[in-house]
Amino acid sequence: MASRRDQLNAYTFARKRSVAAFLQPNRGGTDETAPRPLRAVVPSTIVGVLIMAGFGAWGLIRPTAPANWDDGNKVIVGSDSTTRYVVLPDENSTDPNARMLHPVLNMASAKLLIGADGDFDIVQVRESELGSIKRGPTIGIPWAPDSLPTAEEAARAKTWAVCQQPPEDDLNAMPQQYTYVLSGTEDLAAINGPERQNRSFSLYVMDPDDQVYLISAEGMRYQLVADDQAELNALTASLFGPTAVPQRVSREWLNTLNAGPEIYFPTVEGAGEEVSSELELPAEYRTVGTVLYDSTASGGRQPYLVLRDRVALISPFMEALWLNSPQALEEAYQQTGNPVAYPVAAQIINQANAATAGQAEPFDVEQAWPREQINWANRSGPSVQNPTNTICSILDPNTSQPLPGADAAGQATDGSGSAAAQGAPEYRIGIWAGTDLPIPVEDEISRAYVSINTGLLYREVSGDAAQPDGQEAAAEGDTVSGNLYLITDTGLRYGVPVSGANQDPSAAPQDGEAQQEGAQDGAQEGAPTQEAGAKDRLGYTSIAEPVPVPQAWSEFLAKGPVLDPEAAARPQGS
Repeated sequence: MASRRDQLNAYTFARKRSVAAFLQPNRGGTDETAPRPLRAVVPSTIVGVLIMAGFGAWGLIRPTAPANWDDGNKVIVGSDSTTRYVVLPDENSTDPNARMLHPVLNMASAKLLIGADGDFDIVQVRESELGSIKRGPTIGIPWAPDSLPTAEEAARAKTWAVCQQPPEDDLNAMPQQYTYVLSGTEDLAAINGPERQNRSFSLYVMDPDDQVYLISAEGMRYQLVADDQAELNALTASLFGPTAVPQRVSREWLNTLNAGPEIYFPTVEGAGEEVSSELELPAEYRTVGTVLYDSTASGGRQPYLVLRDRVALISPFMEALWLNSPQALEEAYQQTGNPVAYPVAAQIINQANAATAGQAEPFDVEQAWPREQINWANRSGPSVQNPTNTICSILDPNTSQPLPGADAAGQATDGSGSAAAQGAPEYRIGIWAGTDLPIPVEDEISRAYVSINTGLLYREVSGDAAQPDGQEAAAEGDTVSGNLYLITDTGLRYGVPVSGANQDPSAAPQDGEAQQEGAQDGAQEGAPTQEAGAKDRLGYTSIAEPVPVPQAWSEFLAKGPVLDPEAAARPQGS
């Protein structure tokens, strides 16, 4: 009897023969080689469903034009061409709602055209969508900036530097000038490094008229004067050494510095004569014009000058001038050799000035000169291996620097009274001397460097009114009004008209200085509302009073086009 396994095998064999006969497989084949329709249908169905789902999802998420993209308050960027557009009313249409799409040259022009206090969106729109609006001509201000500083950045005062570098082939030729407007730790470190001079160093320079100057570390310019060339040579040799040669600088560079009094050899009445009999001094020091110094002073070496009836306090700078003067050599020291200062004890000075309770008063001709005996900073010449003849004047904002020899309160450290009352500078100005520029300047046309991604909205002021906050100038009655400029990291300054907030856009704008001067007249009549035009459209509404910058510094930057809303609306080629 057949087992159940035999029955199962027989059934399976019979089934395979039936299937094979029905499907007509290859000769010698079996049902395993027969096609199975579901193996192809099911995967194909799944793939088809996935493809349809993908198309459906793309239809949901594909980019579409933002809502109200054509309301005239947005800068539009074409999705393919990346061209910038603005939507403006079509003034040639009778339909008041008609609009026109204009390509715009740069972002500054777009901001001026849109307005809205500089607050707008930048949207990307498909080129096909842009075709739904009538296309107008390209508009904008050629060479206006694309990148504008933020309001916070534009309101922040910057450090300025103007550098002079003589040509390599002719050290006596007029120098090349470079301008810096700096912000940020890295850039400021370049101008505030070891090349920035302290008060013991000075520059020796010559203007285009061959007048020579001493430039102090505090940014004061002192003209060196004498009765004749021989005396002038002796004067400069006493300050900088007998082999020193002045570095030629431009008059414009000198104007960035504060003007100090002329420096000359001091004269002493009665030099070489004996002092008054009432003046108690040892016999060896009883000659008028003798220089003494307190060898026991705790604050350092302090020189004094013997006069007819007292011993006067002088500065180390005055000491060097007097001891090298012809009068000291020929009269006070009787040609006995190089004049020198003699060390004495403090008691001798106090005893000589008993009439003033032992206090030495300053020398009568003491000027607002440097106090320290100076060193020559901008060394150059054939014998100098590493000449430091790249020199810069530096304008630091929001600080006040007293005259040389004054303390933080503005009082002269030699007891001569208030240095601030003698005309202390309103800005802190310094000097820099190095072997090369503090920061390389790539643009040899403008020769200007502005820290990347920064800028400044400032008001150009002239005279003594150039103060960081403008408060003291206003109190003294000086004007703080002036042309308004915007600096960007292009290194140019762009005029910002202070009128035109409500002008007809179709009116032709003025050009250059005429526009700025006309705008200034309007500003004096109604500055806050008239100025709102360009300044507010650029996004600087929050800057109530732009930083004042002295005209002497501002003029070193080349001018770009005036950022006028009317000029921005003008078609190119018109």
